[in-house]
Amino acid sequence: MRRTDWHRGQSMTLTLDEYLRTLYPAGTPGELLAYVKRPFVRRFGKASDLGRFAHRIRQLDAAGLDVYLTVNTLNGQSIRSRGRWTRGEEREVVAVVGLVADVDAEKPGHNYPPQSRILRAVEDMPLRPTMVVVSGKADGGLHLYWLFPSPFVVQGDADRAWIKAMSVGWQRLLKGKLAPYDLDSTFDLVRVLRAVGTINHKYGLEVQCLTFDPDRRHRPEDFVVHLRQPTPTPRPFAHRPSSVLDSAKFVERARGYVATIPPAVSGQHGHDATFRVACALVLGFDLSVESAFPILSEWNQSCEPPWSERELLHKFHDADKQPGGRGYLLTDHHHDDHRNHHHHDHRPGAAAIRRAFRHGVQTRRRRAHA
Repeated sequence: MRRTDWHRGQSMTLTLDEYLRTLYPAGTPGELLAYVKRPFVRRFGKASDLGRFAHRIRQLDAAGLDVYLTVNTLNGQSIRSRGRWTRGEEREVVAVVGLVADVDAEKPGHNYPPQSRILRAVEDMPLRPTMVVVSGKADGGLHLYWLFPSPFVVQGDADRAWIKAMSVGWQRLLKGKLAPYDLDSTFDLVRVLRAVGTINHKYGLEVQCLTFDPDRRHRPEDFVVHLRQPTPTPRPFAHRPSSVLDSAKFVERARGYVATIPPAVSGQHGHDATFRVACALVLGFDLSVESAFPILSEWNQSCEPPWSERELLHKFHDADKQPGGRGYLLTDHHHDDHRNHHHHDHRPGAAAIRRAFRHGVQTRRRRAHA
């Protein structure tokens, strides 16, 4: 294993086994989850047997499949009980190994920064990352890891909300450093990243570390100190400030509501179905993007094919612009009606959602014929 100083920015060799040992020290609770998007394949593992887990990842990689790793550990039993096609949800996170960010680099049609600009922004952050990973092309996007000295074990909703708020705030700070370039929201606690030491088969290149210092770790409290300061990042929605302080009760209610909605399928009005779910979250449950995005992302994994994160955020923005009242799915009456299937229209949002849906369809048709 070679270590590089931050300012040198040299590529380095880090094996898959070393990468896993860096993330999951002995005694890390919960299960590890690696998966392939297409065809959907998942493999579970434990920190107590990283060698076996690494072997399973290598088998998938050798078969020419792109392997993604859920960075934080999960309640594997809960995931398996929901079916063979499921991945982890935030409520199933057992331990958080640190804060991460998936930063896309410049590409045609997007306002992403060049890699050199990303590195300058990271250098300007108050805490240096443990690891910076090149996920594909040498000058392409980067995966950033700020690892904790030991995994933060989630012991309840309060812990989950606290660590999630930290993740959101840290990415806001990074986004401010990257302005005026775009940074996609990757603050969810079930973030998946390409595993170091595997191949990005799109380019035929190995996922490698750009910088790595296993001793550079930061306590959760270290982040809090810096997040108390206001950040210049603009709020993504006009209706209300982005916040992860939405009631855990309503977030879980929204998650349960969306879980009953069939996934979108290409060629079967998939755009419209996804837009209705976005409306239900930001209009019906009046959630902020931080709270709503992970729920839509979880639902999106079952869609055929799944939407990109940028497309999901675009649907949120379209939904947020719709007229009409908000919070109409927060009442027990609406929730019980939906749960007991007493709605005349089982689609999210009933009358208000129908109005928003029609408005969105009309807008898209006008754009198509413009």
